[in-house]
Amino acid sequence: MAALTLNEVAAKFGFNRQVWRRWVAAGKVPGRIEGREWVIEESDAKAWADNRRDPEARRKPDSINMKARRELQKNPDRSNAEIARLVGADVSAVSIERRKLGLPPLPSGGKDKAPPGWKPVRRRRA
Repeated sequence: MAALTLNEVAAKFGFNRQVWRRWVAAGKVPGRIEGREWVIEESDAKAWADNRRDPEARRKPDSINMKARRELQKNPDRSNAEIARLVGADVSAVSIERRKLGLPPLPSGGKDKAPPGWKPVRRRRA
């Protein structure tokens, strides 16, 4: 493949010349300096431009809190400790996510280990 200057890459694949320069200088796109100009291989520029346009490829990995929230939404009867072990979170983080979702607090072992007659109580916020 051919090596393209930043102006050629910007014209061919879109994005501003300065954006390409920042990406190359930061090491996000493989490139090299020839004389006084940055040069990028056409295949590298095409791969990077296609990846930037694909929203699924840019999707950030879920945070641990989001994983905990998703698990709580799937099965709110699971204990905080179970969910924390499952997603690799801290039990207190799962407890906070439970509160944010408006779910009632559970006994430490979950509903299965609750004392007889136990009912979840939702606290009202003032």
